[in-house]
Amino acid sequence: MAHAISDGVFVDPASEKLFQVVAGRIEEQETQLTQESSDGLPITFSTEEVDRIFEEVAPKKKLRIL
Repeated sequence: MAHAISDGVFVDPASEKLFQVVAGRIEEQETQLTQESSDGLPITFSTEEVDRIFEEVAPKKKLRIL
């Protein structure tokens, strides 16, 4: 979990919002791919795919992720 303390509480509202947006995007894309799958088995993204989605969503400043 990004920017959360050990009990899962986020340190600030911006971190929580970013987490919710990324989690929503992942769930949305996995659901879409599962529905399009010929065998109907659930699709689960790899760590690299999750990282790519995070990089698409996370705010950037001078090409660095904040």
